[in-house]
Amino acid sequence: MQAYRAYWHAWAQTLQRWGLNEFVAALLESAAPLSILAGQIITMSQPLLGGWVSAEKLAALAHLCEDDEERSAFASFLREENTA
Repeated sequence: MQAYRAYWHAWAQTLQRWGLNEFVAALLESAAPLSILAGQIITMSQPLLGGWVSAEKLAALAHLCEDDEERSAFASFLREENTA
C-alpha cells in the first residue's frame, strides 16, 4: 500500500497546477461507487494505456479508486497540499 502512495505527491502537484485538486478531492469523497468502476476500467485498459503511463502508476491509480480508505486518505492529502 505504501508503494502506491509514492505517486501521490506528483499527482497532487499536477492536479494543483491544473486547478483540479479540490474538485478531484470532492469527487473522490462523493462518488465511491463510481470510483470502484473507474478502478476496474483502469485495470482493463492497462494494455491500451501502457504506452503512455507505466503499469505501476496505473496499478496505483486503480488501487486508489478501489480502496475506500486510500480514496479518503488521498482526498485529505489533496486538501493538505492545497493549503501548503
